[in-house]
Amino acid sequence: MSVLYTPITLALDQAHASFENDQLVITTGKLRRVWQWTGKGLLTQSITRIQTGYTWQNPGASHHADWQLPICLEENPDAVLNDVSMCICDDQGFTSEHLLVTMLMDYPSQKLQAKFCVRVYPNVPGVHVQLALRTLDGFAWDSTLHRQENTDQANAIALLDRGYRRAEFLPVTFGAAKRRAWGFYNDLQNRNDTYTSLLKEHITNRPLGKLETCDWANAMCVETDGEGLGLLKESHRCVNQPGIDGGVFACRQSAGLEAIGLGIYPCDLSEKFITAWAHWTLVYADNDRDRQIAFKQFDHARFPMSEQYAVIQANTWGSSIGYLQHRVAAAEDNVLRELDSCAELGIDLLQIDDGWQGDGYDHWEPCAERYPDGWKPVTEKAKALGVKLGLWCAGESIDLPYLQKSFDAVGFQWYKLDFMNCNNRQKLDALLAKVRAFALYADRKTRVNWDTTEVNPRLGYFLGREYGAIYYANRKPMCPPNVVYRPHTVLRDLWQLSTYLDLRQILGDVQDPRATDPVLSNACEHSAAYCTAITLMSLPTFFMETHTLDPADRQPVAGLLKVYKQHRTDMLRGMVHPIGDCPDGSTFTGFQCHHAPTQSGYLTLFRELDCAQTTGQWSLVGLPNHAKLKLTDLLTGQSHETALVDGQLTLSLERPADFRFMRYETWTD
Repeated sequence: MSVLYTPITLALDQAHASFENDQLVITTGKLRRVWQWTGKGLLTQSITRIQTGYTWQNPGASHHADWQLPICLEENPDAVLNDVSMCICDDQGFTSEHLLVTMLMDYPSQKLQAKFCVRVYPNVPGVHVQLALRTLDGFAWDSTLHRQENTDQANAIALLDRGYRRAEFLPVTFGAAKRRAWGFYNDLQNRNDTYTSLLKEHITNRPLGKLETCDWANAMCVETDGEGLGLLKESHRCVNQPGIDGGVFACRQSAGLEAIGLGIYPCDLSEKFITAWAHWTLVYADNDRDRQIAFKQFDHARFPMSEQYAVIQANTWGSSIGYLQHRVAAAEDNVLRELDSCAELGIDLLQIDDGWQGDGYDHWEPCAERYPDGWKPVTEKAKALGVKLGLWCAGESIDLPYLQKSFDAVGFQWYKLDFMNCNNRQKLDALLAKVRAFALYADRKTRVNWDTTEVNPRLGYFLGREYGAIYYANRKPMCPPNVVYRPHTVLRDLWQLSTYLDLRQILGDVQDPRATDPVLSNACEHSAAYCTAITLMSLPTFFMETHTLDPADRQPVAGLLKVYKQHRTDMLRGMVHPIGDCPDGSTFTGFQCHHAPTQSGYLTLFRELDCAQTTGQWSLVGLPNHAKLKLTDLLTGQSHETALVDGQLTLSLERPADFRFMRYETWTD
C-alpha cells in the first residue's frame, strides 16, 4: 500500500523526476522510465528512447516488482511505502551532479525495510538504480536449519542461501530481437597472447524461446527495429570470475530482461542497510558505435574523470626478476634515482611499490633498513623536482589510520591497492568503506589504483571506480614468463577496453622494449616511443625502473610525453574510441579521441609490426562521411588537409611498427 498522496517533483537541467498517483516517472533528456507502485514494490512499466519515441514494454509481465527479496522464493509480500524524497546530489563529490530519488518501504511480514534509489543524470542515455535492505525488529534467519532437518522450510532456506534472486527487471517483448552479451576478463596475469582476448562479446540472432540465460557477462543488450536496450550490473563480476552472487542475465519471453543476483545473501542482512548490486539501464540506436557511446557516456557521468587525476605514472616493481630485487627497487636509494629519471622524462608521478615496508605485510611503516631517515629524503627530492608520489599497499591488511598517516606525512596522490580477495560482503564492504573514508579524509586529493590482475574476486571493472582507476595488467621484461611484455597484446587490451569503458581510467603499461626477452616477445622490434604511444589515450604507466631506459630511447620518449602533456587537458574533453582493426600484430589500428561539440579531436594511429601494407584506413567516429579535415602531426608540427571517404581516413605509414600522434579539426570551403 501507499500512504503518500502529495505529488513530488524535481528537475536538474534535462533531468526530471516525479512521483504522483503511485507512479514514478524519470527522464534524463534522452531516456524516460516509468515505474508503478504495486503494493509489493516498484515495477517498471516502460522505457522510452526520447529521440525516436521508441518504447520498450511488456504488458503481459506477471511480476509485482522489479526485485525479489533475498528471503523470498516467489514474488514479494505486501509492502508499505513510507517515504519518497528527491534531491540534487553528487555523492560527496564522487559522481556527477544528478537527481537522487529515494523511496523507503517496509515489508512487515518479512521484518525487512527496503530503500530504492534512482540516480538520474542529465543528458545521458541511461539511468542508475540500486536497492538496499536492512532488518527490522523480530527478523530471524537460520542458515543451519537444512543441516538439522529435511523439511520444505529447511530446503527453501538452503536454496535462498545461494542467492540468485531477481535484482532488476526491464519489460521487453522480444519478438525477433537479437541478444548481445559482453564482459571483460580479469586475471591478465594469464591472458597475454594473441588468442586470449580481454573482451568477450556474443550475439544471439535466433528468435528467443521461453528462456535464455547468460552467466558470465557484465551487460546484456536487446536490439531490434533499429533500437537497443542495455542492462549492466555494477558489480565486481568478470567473465571468468562471478564474484559474490553474480547471478545471470535472463531473457524471459513471458516477462522481459532480468538481472538475477542481488549480491546479498540472507546471512548478510543486519540492522544496517546493505546495498544490492546497482544496475544501469541504457537506450541507443542499434549500431555498434551508438551502443558503445551510450555505455561510455554513462560511464563518464557515473565515474567522472578530473584533470588532477590524469597523470603519467611510473612504478618501481616492473623491471626486476627475483624476490628481493623487486623489493630493493622500492628502497630509498633507487627511489631517489628514479625521481631524477622521472623528472627528466616528464613523468608526473612515481609509485613506490611493494618493499618499502620491508618483506612482510604486517607492518606499514617505511622499513628502517631501506629508509633510515623515513620518508623525508624522498619527499624533499620529489618536491624539489616537481614529481608527485604514489604508494603500493596490500588493500585488505593496511588500515585506515596508516593510510591517513602516510598521506599526512608525504601527500601520496595515488595508492595502488593489491592482494584483495573480496569473496564475501564483509570483506568487500569493509574495503570500500575504508577507501571512501580515506578519500574524504584527504579531501579527494588522492586516488587508488585497483589491481585486477589476479583471478580471485577483487573490484572488477565497474565497482569502486568512483575512488580510482583500474590497474588491469602487469607486463614485465623477463619474469615471470607469462607476463612478458608484448606490444600488440597491450594495444589489443586497451583497444578492447575502449569499446565500452572510459579509457582515461585505465592504466596502460609501458615497458622497455630493449630489455624484453626476445625469445618470448618481439618487443625489441619496436621503439620505446611506439610502446609509449600505445598508452597515450589511457593513463600511461611506466611499469619499470625508468633510469634503466637506454639513452638512445630517452629523448624520443621525453619528447613524446612533452607534446602529450601540452594537449592532455584538451584530450580529456573528448571520448576515446577504438578505430581501425582489432590489434593482432598485423593490422592498422588506433584510437580516436573525439570532442563532439567542436567536431575536433586526436588520433593515435598504428601500423603494427607484421602489417605488410603501407596505407591504412580508419573509420572515424562522430564526423560526417565526407568531412574535410585539417590533420596536424603533433611530433613534427606539419599539417595537411584531407577528406574522409565514406567516413574513412586514409593515411600512409611507410615503416612497420610505426605510429602517428595527430590532432584533427574540421573545416569547410
